[in-house]
Formats: sequence, C-alpha cells, structure tokens
Amino acid sequence: VLRFFRELRMMVYAILRSMKLMCWACMVLSLLLFVFGITITTGTTDHLASAKSWDDASSKELADMFGTLDRSFLHLYMAISGGRSWGEYYTALE
Repeated sequence: VLRFFRELRMMVYAILRSMKLMCWACMVLSLLLFVFGITITTGTTDHLASAKSWDDASSKELADMFGTLDRSFLHLYMAISGGRSWGEYYTALE
C-alpha cells in the first residue's frame, strides 16, 4: 500500500512542477497575442481614421473585429484556437 502512495506522490509532484512551465507558456502566448493585437488594432484604427469610414458599411466588419484591443485579442485567440477561420479575417483585412 505504501508503494502505491509513493508512486501517486511522485505523479502529483510531477504535475505540480509542470504547472510552472505551463504558466510560462500561457504568459508567452498572451504576450504574443497582445503584441499582435496592438499592431492590428493600430493599423485598423489608422486605416479607418484616414479613410473616415468608421460608419461605412463596407468596413463595419473590420471595425467590429479589430477596432478595439480587446476585440483584436479575442479574434486572434479565436483564429489560433479554431473558433473561426483565418479566411474570414483575411477577407476583412483586405
């Protein structure tokens, strides 16, 4: 019985130690999404401001997807996790 608990304790320790690496991986992924979100949001707002087309029907989808940083972050996450297709974002950014 003690041998079983020793192996269980080793498995629990291995899982707990791997949590540190998982936190770092999540941190790097969040940082990448944040940086690309800032880049795309800045490009979108500059484009819409120069064309003065915030209310234009043709750029409504672009403004809805990438008009704010939180929406850009969400849509980038949806694109990499399989929530929405890359093609939808490509056509909006064209």
